[in-house]
Amino acid sequence: MLLSLAACPRQVPTPETDPAPPPPPVAVVKPVEPTGPGLIVHVEPDDAEVIIDGTSLGIASKLDLQNGLLPLRPGIYQVNLKRAGYVSWRAEVTVNDKPETILVTLKKP
Repeated sequence: MLLSLAACPRQVPTPETDPAPPPPPVAVVKPVEPTGPGLIVHVEPDDAEVIIDGTSLGIASKLDLQNGLLPLRPGIYQVNLKRAGYVSWRAEVTVNDKPETILVTLKKP
């Protein structure tokens, strides 16, 4: 028995007939939300100094945070944000058992 291969042309995949497989799904990593008592400080400019109860904690963008949270015990705090060339911001902030967020944009005089 003789088989003819000429009768069955070989199919070569082309981009039109055999598209590339889709890329693998990208893993989505959800950021960890801060929990517990403390402050979340967002200040512009981010190189403003953070002062709590008269003690400088340093530059806002360089604070030692835990998941974005500056941990503090529940209580009332005097919070100052200042930077040379800007008007300082000051407020009394109450920290409870959940994070308290401060959003401040310092203004030029």
